[in-house]
Amino acid sequence: MTKTIEQIDEHLNKLLGRLVRTVNAIDKARKARRRLLSNARSGVAQSVEPSAVNRVVAGSSPAAGAIEETKPIPPAIVKTEYSEAELDIPAFMRRGLAVQNAADQAAAQAIKAEVEEKAKLKARGRIAKMKAKQAGELRAMPLSGKAALAKINGF
Repeated sequence: MTKTIEQIDEHLNKLLGRLVRTVNAIDKARKARRRLLSNARSGVAQSVEPSAVNRVVAGSSPAAGAIEETKPIPPAIVKTEYSEAELDIPAFMRRGLAVQNAADQAAAQAIKAEVEEKAKLKARGRIAKMKAKQAGELRAMPLSGKAALAKINGF
């Protein structure tokens, strides 16, 4: 089976595209791994034992990525409890509770009314379209000439 030069070039371009994507994915994974290791060393994560850090196999280069053993790195510490001062709303953002409730209720009613009105208009349009379809008006040819003038003038 003989292939043309164009077919071979097309195949090479496909393979090179896959290769580039694969190399980029490998670089991305290595950077993520390096970032996690540096976070573990700097104390962002919980204390990591020295044995938890991956060791490179003897006789191979670190760039080759050969790993002898892998232990999971503990997740970063997540703060779940906050003091009252951290949750306090700044003074410039506070509003009176009565004013807030009245203003919020008025805004909520306005929004609700707008949504209901929009739904009613949508339903009216849908009903008008169904009636026109049943009457056959959607399939009727457009008026022209004297018939169009009569329709415009209301005769």
